[in-house]
Amino acid sequence: MSPGLKLFEPPSQNLKRSPGRVTARPASGEDVEELARDWQNCEVLDTTTDRVVGRSTSRKRRGPSTADPNFSILLVCRANICRSPMAEFLARREAESLGLPVRISSAGTHAKADFPMHPFARQALASMQIEPDHFLSRPMTAALIERSNLILTMTDAQRSWVVSTFPQALQRTYLLTQFSRLIAAAPDQGAVSPTDWGPSLLARAAEGRSLAQPLVTGRDIEDPIGRRLRSFQNCAGTIEERVQSLFAGATITRG
Repeated sequence: MSPGLKLFEPPSQNLKRSPGRVTARPASGEDVEELARDWQNCEVLDTTTDRVVGRSTSRKRRGPSTADPNFSILLVCRANICRSPMAEFLARREAESLGLPVRISSAGTHAKADFPMHPFARQALASMQIEPDHFLSRPMTAALIERSNLILTMTDAQRSWVVSTFPQALQRTYLLTQFSRLIAAAPDQGAVSPTDWGPSLLARAAEGRSLAQPLVTGRDIEDPIGRRLRSFQNCAGTIEERVQSLFAGATITRG
């Protein structure tokens, strides 16, 4: 074990560093920023995989899903180390499988910049045959909002934060679970070109407003932070279901 290497311990508790070791304390479910700071100056050994993770020394963030995107989707959670990164890579896989020129990225309402994905989030994606390379967290900015055609949040509170902080985003910001419900309620898109897919998706959501009742329960995708790997895997599964509905019901035409 290299100097300064810390063990990542899987119990359902947040981690707090003390000199030379990692100790546990009760999890709050919201104390994401302190967890991110804990990772800032140390490497983390995930004992379930024997892989070392830690804050990246490279400040290069992952690129868009395809070249020359004409439509941009931004996935949002709190710290941009668990839910929204998983949603980003799951949505990117769907877009790439259809050859859609869509830029898919993520950010956090209260994120600190340049932190790696949570090890359990990485493992959850790995179990779904996704290797999330070159990921770094980032906070929400006006520039990100400006270039996003569709903004999808994990919770109602995050949507409220986005639209109150960036009022210009009101018409483009949805709760992920509700947006997927609107799309599922709308008729299939039929045949669309890759470049028309994004605008067609927004049109379907508008049509679905008159067909789908608002969700009363199960609206938020809960934060798995501080819990066991199984919670992250369950969260990833829920996100995958919601994300897949965005890409279902369309026939992509070529030529």
